[in-house]
Amino acid sequence: MLVSGDKKKSLRDLDEKFACNFHVLDQVKICEDVQPVCNGSWIRELKEDNIILSDVNDSCGSIDILIGADIMGKILTGERKMLKSGLVAVETHLGWILMRKVLEEETPKESSVLAMTVTSMFVNELDIPNLWRLDLNGIDDPIEKKSKQEIDLQTKEHFLETVKINCDG
Repeated sequence: MLVSGDKKKSLRDLDEKFACNFHVLDQVKICEDVQPVCNGSWIRELKEDNIILSDVNDSCGSIDILIGADIMGKILTGERKMLKSGLVAVETHLGWILMRKVLEEETPKESSVLAMTVTSMFVNELDIPNLWRLDLNGIDDPIEKKSKQEIDLQTKEHFLETVKINCDG
């Protein structure tokens, strides 16, 4: 997704029975490409259980929106199906998704990673490169962090050094 800043986005399921609005944070590139679901033995198993995926094969194009845990938790229905291949099909209000890494011997594709769901950290207006700056994420080095007692003592010392008593007392 390539937009600027914090934007409101609306998503609908394929039947247009469910829609949700949420704010998205964007970056030109968040991670490597997340490919649609490739063909494998799991497709037949999903069909037997009447589970339909919207993003099967390469004809669907790349995935444009990665939904983070903050939104994912709100759209899960609670239905899931464990497949023989080890994949887990999980139902959301927007449709079914698959989760798990697919091993090379399970798929003829060069890419051995089947990434259907990426749970991302919820970051409030933070550029992706700044994710590595721990201090911006509220993670401080305890050595660099002053204790409350040290701060109180410095505040008191500063107060005593700078307070002036005028003639009114």
